[in-house]
Amino acid sequence: MAGEVTGKIVWISDTLTPKIKKLPEAFGKAVGVYMQSQAPAVQDYARRNAPWTDRTGNARQGLFARYEGSGGRNTLGQFTAGGKGQHSIVLYHTVSYGIWLEVRWSGRYAIIEPTIRSEGKRIFGGLRGLLERMS
Repeated sequence: MAGEVTGKIVWISDTLTPKIKKLPEAFGKAVGVYMQSQAPAVQDYARRNAPWTDRTGNARQGLFARYEGSGGRNTLGQFTAGGKGQHSIVLYHTVSYGIWLEVRWSGRYAIIEPTIRSEGKRIFGGLRGLLERMS
């Protein structure tokens, strides 16, 4: 029988699977960008709420926070990739006596742990919102 079609052509367009496969990468990148944007706020909080009285201003100005991880932007403004999906904000003193402000007098002048508690809650709330928007 000439002109008879005996086979079928089935076209399947799967747009969901590629998106699912990219989600961990996209989420990791978004978390990195978010965490990197939060490091200055953590630093500002610590400097603003440090409980000691300034004599020289060195200790307060010596408090720094920086983002460490994958998925942020490098110094050229490019997104970084790779790593194990670990993201952190490191808060630290640069003055030699910073450790004593944290531990002496039973932590009366500590700022690092109180900042982590306060800012950690705020940052995790933002991460929760980020996950909800992406899912």
